[in-house]
Amino acid sequence: MPSYESAVITVDRPTMRDVLAELTEIWRTGPTAGLATAVRTIASSPRPPGAAMIIARSWGGGCHPLTELDGRIHHDRTPG
Repeated sequence: MPSYESAVITVDRPTMRDVLAELTEIWRTGPTAGLATAVRTIASSPRPPGAAMIIARSWGGGCHPLTELDGRIHHDRTPG
């Protein structure tokens, strides 16, 4: 069963360039990875719509998010 590795980007307000740089680096090292974006939330949630998370697969035990990005990323859809 695949699991998910963990790392954190330490940028207060990451831009889409920060996200893509991190995702590109993960792809260079070989694992499969993808980008998930919250498009809607119901009731209280730890992140607002627009928050993003990079998820990469490994073959260890357990699972948790690879990279959690705080803040709204690319919310207004302008290049960043």
